[in-house]
Amino acid sequence: MNQACVKNSYHLARLCCGSAKSVVPQRTLLLTAFRHIEEALKMDANNEKAIRLGVKITRALKDCPTLSFQARKRATDAYVEFLEKYIRFEPDDHEARFFRARCSFAILNSPFFLRPLYKAVFFRPPTKSLREIIMDFEEVQRCLAAKDVILIENEFYLALCYIKKGEIQNALRCLEVIDEMECDGRDEQKRIQEKARKLLRKYSVA
Repeated sequence: MNQACVKNSYHLARLCCGSAKSVVPQRTLLLTAFRHIEEALKMDANNEKAIRLGVKITRALKDCPTLSFQARKRATDAYVEFLEKYIRFEPDDHEARFFRARCSFAILNSPFFLRPLYKAVFFRPPTKSLREIIMDFEEVQRCLAAKDVILIENEFYLALCYIKKGEIQNALRCLEVIDEMECDGRDEQKRIQEKARKLLRKYSVA
C-alpha cells in the first residue's frame, strides 16, 4: 500500500472541501473532494482521517441544492456508510449516533405503504432492528449524561422506541424528563414537549 498516495488523495480532498465553503462552484469542488476521498479509502479502507473527512464531505453533498437528485441519493447513502465506519472509532460521538438512530427509526416506524418513499432518499435505506436503534439512543443519553446535558429530541425518540417495544415504564421515565425540562424557546422544542406531555397523559397509570 502506498501511504504517500493515500496522503496525497486525502490532502486533495481536504483542499477541495475547504475551498467549497467560499468558492463557486461548490458542487464541483465537493464532488472532486468526494472522488479523492474515495480513492484514498480504496487504498486504505480504515484510514481514520479519510473517514472523518468523508463524513464531512458527504454531509455537505447530500444537502447541496445544486446537485442532481440521483447524486444526492448516492451522497446520502455514502454519508450513512461513512457514519457507520466513523462510529466504530468514535463511539462517543453522540451527534453521529443520534442521526443514525433517528434515520433508522423513521424507516422502521413508517407505515408499510410509505416504505417505498424512502427510495427517493436512499438507494439502500439503513436497516436496524428496534433493539439496535434503542441501544444507539441509550448510548447518546449516556454520553450526554456524563456532561450533565439532556437532548430533548433524543429523550423523545427513545420514549417512542420504548413504547413500540412495550417498555412503558422506561418510556414514562423519558417523557417525565421532557415534561420537567425548561425549553430554550425554540418552537421545535416546545412542540416536542407538548407531544411528550400528551403521551405522558396517555400512558400514565391513573
